[in-house]
Amino acid sequence: MLFAYCQLEQKIGHQIDIQDIHPSRWNVHLIEVKYCDDTRPELQLAGATEQHIGLKHALAQQCHKVSLDTILIGVMGTIYKCHTELPLSKLGLDRCRLTKLTLDLNTHSIQFATKIINLSSRLKKHQGLKHQG
Repeated sequence: MLFAYCQLEQKIGHQIDIQDIHPSRWNVHLIEVKYCDDTRPELQLAGATEQHIGLKHALAQQCHKVSLDTILIGVMGTIYKCHTELPLSKLGLDRCRLTKLTLDLNTHSIQFATKIINLSSRLKKHQGLKHQG
């Protein structure tokens, strides 16, 4: 999942629509949340970085600054200090919110991994019955 948000290069005292400001004054932040192999997050991180080179380059042609923060979560619920917590804290989450969010992400990962494992097991069982009859 890729999210983007923009900030202005300089603060303006009153509220304005970002569309009224030329992109050369935008600071674009790309945030990607990805699931990865629990034991090899570096491979997924490298892939995510490579995947978005073209987008970052295209935005950099128009915008003041472009950054990419990739947040990795292990498919079986692993929360990494340097690949999950650090990128989230760089986005401004305080310690309490960071702890709650990482706990929620961990729970979400485990719930969906369990659903996938159960479905796979049921499909294999169903296929085995099909081949017997």
